[in-house]
Amino acid sequence: SVKMVNQLLAGVHIAAAAEAMAFAAGLGLRTRTLFDVIMHGGSSS
Repeated sequence: SVKMVNQLLAGVHIAAAAEAMAFAAGLGLRTRTLFDVIMHGGSSS
């Protein structure tokens, strides 16, 4: 159903954000800054 497809897309976005956070942490970047960018950028909609 459409709801299942929507849930799949939401899960993929959550997984991608988690991977980005782990990558940023590995680079020594401030994860709080990345979190703020994710939450206030175009990807938060």
